[in-house]
Amino acid sequence: ARTSSSKASSSNGSDESDLLTDECPEPNGYFADGYQCDKYYECVEGAINEKLCPDGMVFNDYSILHEKCDLPFNIDCTSRPQLQEPKPSLNCPRQNGYFAHENATICDKFYYCVDGKYNMITCPSGLVYNERTGICTWPDEAKKKHCSKVFQFECPKVDVTVGQQHPRYADPEDCQFFYVCINGEVPRRNGCKRGQVFNEVTGACDWPRNVAECRDWYKGILTDEELEALEHPKPKPWASSQSLSPNLPQFKCPSKAYGQHEDPVQCDRYYECDEGVATAKLCPDGLVFDPLNRKINKCDQPFNVDCGDRIELQPPKSTHLCPRRNGYFAHPDESVCNIFYNCIEGDATEIVCPTGLHFDEYSGTCVWPDSAGRTGCGEPDTVKLKDGFSCPKNSQTNEHGQAVAHPVYAHPEDCQKFYVCLNGVMPREQGCSTGEVYNEESQKCDQPENVAGCEDWFKDSPEVAKSSGGNKKR
Repeated sequence: ARTSSSKASSSNGSDESDLLTDECPEPNGYFADGYQCDKYYECVEGAINEKLCPDGMVFNDYSILHEKCDLPFNIDCTSRPQLQEPKPSLNCPRQNGYFAHENATICDKFYYCVDGKYNMITCPSGLVYNERTGICTWPDEAKKKHCSKVFQFECPKVDVTVGQQHPRYADPEDCQFFYVCINGEVPRRNGCKRGQVFNEVTGACDWPRNVAECRDWYKGILTDEELEALEHPKPKPWASSQSLSPNLPQFKCPSKAYGQHEDPVQCDRYYECDEGVATAKLCPDGLVFDPLNRKINKCDQPFNVDCGDRIELQPPKSTHLCPRRNGYFAHPDESVCNIFYNCIEGDATEIVCPTGLHFDEYSGTCVWPDSAGRTGCGEPDTVKLKDGFSCPKNSQTNEHGQAVAHPVYAHPEDCQKFYVCLNGVMPREQGCSTGEVYNEESQKCDQPENVAGCEDWFKDSPEVAKSSGGNKKR
């Protein structure tokens, strides 16, 4: 196992043997490989052990104290671009991650892969999958070929004052949808939740009975009873006090059939029948059983399954930020509506909605605030970190004059730290590896001597002095 030396050493004409070492940079910790973004090293009392992230994930080297593999969208792998050989499976170029649809003209669908098993996810109406960020964004932000024109609508000409209010217009062909014209110029299609229509008078989503021209929009699609149920929904499934109780009534398989069958009471419990003998089983915590699913694994996200009267669930196995071990969950702070967490076996990945959208627990996606119907949401541009930093309102542009999706800003007092503004509005503090500082010009971590004012930042650091002989990671 070998960790690589600093980039400064590699730029001084040293040969390959000078750039590699079998020693730990520090006695204990986790250290990134200098060339391969999904490889890292664990050091315990000076003993080094080479490790690999699961295929599709890369190592997060923000802190040597934490062993964490992350999605590539969250990590800068510019200086260590190599990756392990992919292990592709059906619709999954790698075992884990988010991947575009194989048909380049299908822009609103993508695959979410875990251990080589995929789920196809459809973006909210009007959005397309953005391969650079791993989430659904507006077509003008994704800049994906064949995906710039996903609907036919042009914003009416309005004066600047009206344009600044982002006017809304009813979809001329679909009562459920409407268009928002950003600054009066860029059209973005948005939709009301199922059962509702757009009320042009109030400029908000409403029930069909309140909009004369759309009163019968769902006729033949939804019954009056179904509309009533949408307006006054049943309570969500609740946690049962028992998981698999031996005292439950014995499930009887249909004749001597094989197959899987739902439990009549508990939505995440099901039975496997083998020659007429039933074995009770549970879906992973957070998923529920879908008897209509044709896949072998019929456990799915709750928002994809109609549990009907099967309202009980197994007791939750919660972890930090994950009310259940699997699923999509809102931010614990009810005022933060544009951030949610994707939990896989209790490990949470934070996801930020595209600008202006809120997370909707009932659909598991980001939607317009009207559709989400959440209350108490704060303005994302007012979010501040503990040190008082908030994302500047003026967008940051690149050398081509285009807005940067996730702009980065230098820390005013700490050369090693910097801020990332997710989607331009949600601030996150991050830091360079030990021995490096943030270079505002290149917007990357760099050697101190290359950044004016930070040349002596690590002058009195014993950790850097110890690793200056060529043992620094990266």
